[in-house]
Amino acid sequence: GLMGGSIAMAIKNNSSKILAYDKNTQALDDAKSRGIITEAYNDNSINKMLSECDVVFICLYPEDTISFLNEHKNHFKSNAIITDIAGVKSKLYQNTPKELLPQKGTNAIFIPGHPMAGGEKEGFLNADKNYFINRNYILLPFENTPIEKITYLEKLIYDMGFKRIIKTTAQNHDHKIAFTSQLCHVIASCLVESAEDTNITEFGGGSFEDLTRIAMI
Repeated sequence: GLMGGSIAMAIKNNSSKILAYDKNTQALDDAKSRGIITEAYNDNSINKMLSECDVVFICLYPEDTISFLNEHKNHFKSNAIITDIAGVKSKLYQNTPKELLPQKGTNAIFIPGHPMAGGEKEGFLNADKNYFINRNYILLPFENTPIEKITYLEKLIYDMGFKRIIKTTAQNHDHKIAFTSQLCHVIASCLVESAEDTNITEFGGGSFEDLTRIAMI
């Protein structure tokens, strides 16, 4: 999709291999033909893919991310870093499988994340690594997450083009994002409803267009 494709493009030069899974096989074919990913996987081979990945980006909505983690919690590579991009964190934080929480040993560890970037058009064809240039990235590591895991993920994020990384709690994240992101989407959606009224739009300018752009999402 848009975000998974953009991430693959952004980390391409810093990764020996990029393995990808998507239910949209056309997107995978396009990504492979363009040399963005090394190999594509399907429903029957995804567990093999996960067993080979040092870092996994899960690009799904919150509920789907929880389902994915629970379904594949025993299939990740030892010592792997797993992260996500979901925009709401509290429920995800509370429902992370215990197998992916920091503990003694060599288990894979989940470090929730949220890149504050993207575009209003969906799909892999609209992916662009430049979305990330000079943007913010939020990380929500669990208590006792090894510092070396966080540092490794931070370096990868900076190499993608992000300018600042903020570490916070799930509760604080959701409180702030409700204001800086979700409220903006609500306002944009309300404004765009007036677009059918030509008595309004004939007076529209750049400000109106900028405010209603994200309503496409």
